[in-house]
Amino acid sequence: MEAKDSVQEQASIQEDLVLIEGIKANDSRAEIRFYEKYRERVLFFFRKKMNHQHEEDAQDLCQETLAAAMMAAKTGRLENAEKLSGYIYGICSNKLKAWIRDKSNKLGAKSDRENGLPSDERVENEIIQQDLIDRAIHQLNNKEREIFDLKFSDGWSYEKIGGILKLKPANVRQTARRALKKIKDFLAES
Repeated sequence: MEAKDSVQEQASIQEDLVLIEGIKANDSRAEIRFYEKYRERVLFFFRKKMNHQHEEDAQDLCQETLAAAMMAAKTGRLENAEKLSGYIYGICSNKLKAWIRDKSNKLGAKSDRENGLPSDERVENEIIQQDLIDRAIHQLNNKEREIFDLKFSDGWSYEKIGGILKLKPANVRQTARRALKKIKDFLAES
């Protein structure tokens, strides 16, 4: 089972490597495929973190994130396909933090509570906690990270994840549990 999962993970990494090389070469097909591959995950991240209340902003941040990742590939700052998902996740986190700060500054006349935004102290605590969680998640391999995100961020069933990733639900469950344990262990040590 693990060998099959490893082969699929390697195929995904290989596809990312081809996409990165294509983007470097200004191949519009590679850019389109990159966008198609990562758009839904990135958009879901923003929708979830914004409590599904700021759709237009979520769409904009998704576009900015994918554009920044493609620019990193074009300029050679992103060459390791194994770290692509983590790199994109880091851009998402940074874009979200900037959006929260920007919203807070623009709405500064009212209190954060009146604006429907968390307080500065709460935002700072959430950013610190999210950074710690981001580092914990970054410790996972690509397959663990993807399954973790789909299960615990997106709320998908093991069966749905297995169907999309072409894995048995039992393997998905085992990988999700292993990822969760790694994250808990990392957080306990920090």
